[in-house]
Amino acid sequence: MRIAFNKPVETMPLYCDSVGYDWDQPPIHRLNGYYAYHWLQTQSGSGVITIDHQSISLEPQQGILLRPRVAHEYHPTWGSPWKVSFLTFNGTLCRSLADFLKLGDYLVINQVSPELTTFIPEVLNEFNNSHPIALLDQSVQIYKNVFRIFSRVFAGRLS
Repeated sequence: MRIAFNKPVETMPLYCDSVGYDWDQPPIHRLNGYYAYHWLQTQSGSGVITIDHQSISLEPQQGILLRPRVAHEYHPTWGSPWKVSFLTFNGTLCRSLADFLKLGDYLVINQVSPELTTFIPEVLNEFNNSHPIALLDQSVQIYKNVFRIFSRVFAGRLS
């Protein structure tokens, strides 16, 4: 299932652009990248993402966070279906947050935390609500889970 949203009329610190779960991932080729931050995680099967001539395998419970406009392509590993979850997001806080957390063009997470694994299916239906309070809750949920993506990586940089 995939849900895409309209960009909020008001500028928000963080907002959801699209979210999907249990998605049969087809091959994607983005010469100019995606216009928003993009989290992609493997549920089952496996896929390969290529960024700057480097191929990265994404196995179950692994994920990647991409900055906007980073050229990339990805596809299922040949011969097997690739089920993914994804969240695309943007907002006025994104660049400062990514810079603070020292995000390069992308970050691969080799073992997605259980909380993050369940985040997308749990909020999928909640995010499909355009009420102003729901939009604020989306912003809070994205903020909390972006920090979950970085928690172990960022903690390692502090030690």
